[in-house]
Amino acid sequence: MATVKSRMRKSPSSSLLPYGVWLLLMPGLAAAANSRFSPYVNMTERYSDNVSLSSTAPVASFVTEVNPGFRYLSKGGKGDINLDYSLGALMYTQGGSSDTNHQLSLIANSELFSDQLKINAVARISQQFTSQTGAASGGSALLSSLTGAPNNANYYSTSNKTTSQTLGLTPQWRMKFGNSAQLDARWQITRASTRATSGGASTRSSGNNINLDLTSGGATRRAPWSVNYSLSESGSPGSAKTRLTTLSGTLGYQYSNKTRFNLTFGQDSNNGSTSGLSSSEGPYWNLGASWAPSSRLTLEASAGRRRNASSYSLNLNYRHRRFTLATRYSESMQDTYSQLTATEAFDIYLCQGSTAPVAVNAGSGPPAENCTLSLAAAPVQVSNLTSAISLSKAWSGNLSYNLGGGNLLTLALSSTQRDLLGSATAGDSDSTFTTGGAWSLRMGPRMTSVLSLSKSHAEGAGSESDDRTLGWMLTRQLGQDATGVIDLRRLERTSGASTGAFSENSISARVNMSF
Repeated sequence: MATVKSRMRKSPSSSLLPYGVWLLLMPGLAAAANSRFSPYVNMTERYSDNVSLSSTAPVASFVTEVNPGFRYLSKGGKGDINLDYSLGALMYTQGGSSDTNHQLSLIANSELFSDQLKINAVARISQQFTSQTGAASGGSALLSSLTGAPNNANYYSTSNKTTSQTLGLTPQWRMKFGNSAQLDARWQITRASTRATSGGASTRSSGNNINLDLTSGGATRRAPWSVNYSLSESGSPGSAKTRLTTLSGTLGYQYSNKTRFNLTFGQDSNNGSTSGLSSSEGPYWNLGASWAPSSRLTLEASAGRRRNASSYSLNLNYRHRRFTLATRYSESMQDTYSQLTATEAFDIYLCQGSTAPVAVNAGSGPPAENCTLSLAAAPVQVSNLTSAISLSKAWSGNLSYNLGGGNLLTLALSSTQRDLLGSATAGDSDSTFTTGGAWSLRMGPRMTSVLSLSKSHAEGAGSESDDRTLGWMLTRQLGQDATGVIDLRRLERTSGASTGAFSENSISARVNMSF
């Protein structure tokens, strides 16, 4: 197996990352009322009978992974910070190869002037697989050969892996006009870059998103209104920027404390670009309703027309005494940054004093301090990273039921479809569908068993593949600051390509320690 070396190359996006983080951290640190610094180390020993996910020449190897890192949490005062960083070191017995990587997650905000000027920042460094189905051809096609690795593990030794860096920095200004109206102005600066681990080509993109929202105040609570203007620019070095503009107005009607209706009319346009996006413009409208009869149930839905096609959205959350139902459907235009930062799935938490599971956006953290993660959502399958603009239609749903006695059943489904918005690539699209279930059993105050089964399907450009994963994980609390995990996993892929199918069996033991 070839030796793999991972280095962080300097690029415009990566060089801006520490400055953006520092800009936000300084006010937050100075005014934080409650902060906590927690170093940790995670150590994993794994055996895989096909660590390179080869369909023709499987290579078995023991893999040792060490992840030292730290978490910094700060709440209160004038800023909130949630920072998690770790360094990953991977060592393979087969061929004596090694790999290193960095993992960073930062969510922070700072209030510089009381209720007027705020700065929000999101930064991330992570590794992910370039595609579920293989590297794109020509830089614009969404799918090509089905040779990729699944997007759910980091230890695989494959060239179809990339290091991604993203930064979003958003100053926000709020101005009130008495009790009549309020103006919110936001400027989001985005940077995104990806770099193949085996020395392949890197991609970079930058964006500027300006949003102006004028909304009614308390004087028109029965019939609220708003006017929105947005300008979004994104592009890569050496290519023309794509500019999307939207102007819309919304009129609402508060039927009751629990029910509200909204009617929106707008006009959007784009300037086209050298990436093949066709210049176009057109009106749109949608009619929406929100209903919240209790704290347990919220429902938001809309339907309308955009570019002579139907457009929909849905957000439903229902929490009963023992079960939770969460589902949503959304449509959006995506660039490189939004591809890397999109979250469509749900994490499931169990909170102290409640038998009903709680579903939250994947990666957003626990809804309260007394909640523990019961089941982490599988990463959303993105068939292929692309630098072009695409229209993404995403749907996800989750149903969790607490049977009592420490038994929790979870069923999750997700579906995405992307259409490349370009004249040169008309009809180029891809889609994925993922379904899975898990049975979580608390075997005692310190031990939990999770049995999971999932299947995902990806297709596009005349190719398709199916992944099936069966896993069992046993977690034991070894002490107040230490956790042990045993993980057994079976992965199979069937593919329409002659070299795309493979299978892998793995077993691992991991110890997580914090200090």
